[in-house]
Amino acid sequence: MINRELFLREYGDSRDGRPPVVLLHGLFGSSTNWHSIARRLSASRRVLVPDLRNHGRSPSRAPMSYQAMADDLANLLDGQGIDLAEIVGHSMGGKVAMWLALTRPERVQALVVADMAPVTYGHGFDGVLTALRALDLD
Repeated sequence: MINRELFLREYGDSRDGRPPVVLLHGLFGSSTNWHSIARRLSASRRVLVPDLRNHGRSPSRAPMSYQAMADDLANLLDGQGIDLAEIVGHSMGGKVAMWLALTRPERVQALVVADMAPVTYGHGFDGVLTALRALDLD
């Protein structure tokens, strides 16, 4: 199921008619990672900063895939009435941004990917994820 309810922080407006900038955080991050940059960009642009699925204040949902997160992002843009955006993604957010650009190129005016490449990465988070799953959240 596609998550249509991403938590979203909005900054600035689009008085000049340029597409908004969308900033995407990395793994284990959230929209707050981009706050200072979003504030600076908002002086001249509308800036959207979502919490991606299973991060921050957005709901937790399966599956956890780049395709699902790109679909979430497309749905977010649809919900905001945005046909075209400039997408900036860091790390995992960069993979989401690349997936959106590959599958829906008509939605992406510009693409910036930071700290990520279009290759398959392994990860070393198994120990961290096991420890997090073992936490008693009650």
